[in-house]
Amino acid sequence: MSISWRFYALLTFVLFGTTNFILGYISEKTSLIKGASISSAIILWIGMGVLGLSTIIIHKTKKNSVFENVKIKYLIYAAVSGLSLSIGMLTLKLGFVFDPLSKGPIVAIISANSLVVALLSWYLLKEKLQKTQTIGFLIIITGILMISLSNFSRASLIGILFGVITMAFFAITNYILKYLGHKGLNSIKVVTILWTFSGLFGLIALNFDIFAGNQNIFLLPDLYKLFAFIAGIFLGFGMLSLKIALSKGPAGPIIAIAGSNAILVTVLDLIVFQQIPQSIKLIGMLITISGIFIATVLKK
Repeated sequence: MSISWRFYALLTFVLFGTTNFILGYISEKTSLIKGASISSAIILWIGMGVLGLSTIIIHKTKKNSVFENVKIKYLIYAAVSGLSLSIGMLTLKLGFVFDPLSKGPIVAIISANSLVVALLSWYLLKEKLQKTQTIGFLIIITGILMISLSNFSRASLIGILFGVITMAFFAITNYILKYLGHKGLNSIKVVTILWTFSGLFGLIALNFDIFAGNQNIFLLPDLYKLFAFIAGIFLGFGMLSLKIALSKGPAGPIIAIAGSNAILVTVLDLIVFQQIPQSIKLIGMLITISGIFIATVLKK
């Protein structure tokens, strides 16, 4: 396997971490504004849709369609991945809205989607891992659990339920990306469809919000609308980076590395909000970093 998958896995880590920090920042600053979390999710989806539409237009000006020579069934698979990603982001947001104190357990459960994808890739795609990749993957999962479960005692059943639902949708998205990469499908083609369908999902949600008479999105200050849009751009490029990584390397370690972006979020929280992490979270961060090192640097 090319060493390039390691670069793209770490790039995804940075892009996803930045996305989650921006969303957390918005939640921190707009906690008293009605429907702020849902509104920011809608704008995030639209941000990804802008990426998809821009890519389609750029290819159109070059007189070749971005979807040229792509089988219909692969287009459908890519569309499903975009839809499942959007729904997963929604259920994640809903989990935080209904029970903010269960954030840790929700993230812990979601991180298990890397294990699901790894097992599916091993069973269905016959993907094999090097010994160091397997060890690193398991260490990363352990570290993520320690980071996320630092407040497990405050978790509620509704938070756990949303975590399980989100994990399922993220696993669907990530496995489809791995499957399409396994079939040799061009990363730009796949992610353009994913971006576009996320954007369509955002427009549908926006119209539903307006026609339902809620109009919560208009209550969100313009600055935080901009931040949510930027978060969508970061998430969009993160999905592209993830797709490229999955086309080149092992699914389990790659998704585990991307999912460990809680480390970056914790560091940024410390810098911006002066939030000092608990000792168990620090230990989890060190364990996760060591797992990333083993999975990406060591061989055999």
